[in-house]
Amino acid sequence: MSLVRKVVLAVLLSAVTMVVAQASAATDGGRFVRCSWRVSDGYPYRGRGTQVGHVTCGKPLGKGRYHGKYTDAADPPAAGETTSLRLSFKSGTLHGSYQLTGVLETTKYHGTLTITSGTRRFRHVTGTMQLSCIATVPIVRCKASGTLAGI
Repeated sequence: MSLVRKVVLAVLLSAVTMVVAQASAATDGGRFVRCSWRVSDGYPYRGRGTQVGHVTCGKPLGKGRYHGKYTDAADPPAAGETTSLRLSFKSGTLHGSYQLTGVLETTKYHGTLTITSGTRRFRHVTGTMQLSCIATVPIVRCKASGTLAGI
C-alpha cells in the first residue's frame, strides 16, 4: 500500500472515530439518580450563610458531604432560597446550584437543582434534578431526583 493511501486511510479512520464519539456523547440519555441530604443553617438563623451536612445518593455517587452557600429571600407570603453547592463523594465532587420557592408560613419548598460540573470521575457530569425540601430552622432536609448525563 502506498504512503498516500495509508495517510488517506488514517485520516478517514480518525474522522469516523470522532463522529462516532460525538454521536455517543450526544445520545447519552444519562442515568436517573436520587439524592437526599440533611444540613444545618447554623444558629441563630441569619438569612444567608453556609450549610454543611451529609448527602446520600444512589449509585454510582454514594454517600458524601454537602457544602452550600445560601441566600434566603422573603416577600410575604412568598419565600425562596438560592444556593450554590458542592457535593463531595469518594470518587469525585459535583458542583451546582438550586433555587427553591414556597410560602413563608409553611416549611415545604420546591425547586430545581442544576449540576453544572464535577471533578475526577464526575468531571463530565451535568443535569437537572427536581428538588423538595423541608426547613425547620436550623435543619433543612432535601430530596432530589433526576437524570444526570456523563455519569
